[in-house]
Amino acid sequence: MFKPDETVSAHHVLDSRTLELPFVGEIHLPTLHFGRYELPITKYVVMMWVASALVSWWRGSRRGGGASRPVACTTSLEAIVVFVRDELARKNIGPHGDRYVPYLLSTFTFILFCNGLGLVPYGARPRRTSG
Repeated sequence: MFKPDETVSAHHVLDSRTLELPFVGEIHLPTLHFGRYELPITKYVVMMWVASALVSWWRGSRRGGGASRPVACTTSLEAIVVFVRDELARKNIGPHGDRYVPYLLSTFTFILFCNGLGLVPYGARPRRTSG
């Protein structure tokens, strides 16, 4: 029977309270204490923060506050916006779905960036835990 904690590479896929970075080494992540409650910061939490920062940057630069982008980048971003509007909002919500496009676009890109960070070396993709 396969047990993930017994494999050699399991520490690369499992959640931990340390973050391994090249050229820096291993960083031990803190645990926040709120009264009697503890909130451990894990590598999945850090990756979700990175994804949130990327979404905030992407959404802010789309509004015209950022630098101009190459045509290929603008076209690919426009394709994502049109996909979310036409295939998600309008098909599932109906004619009033355009009101929800900004929220759906932020949620879609957050999930997209979270999954993309799982492909980056030393990155991690947040996983659903059973509990």
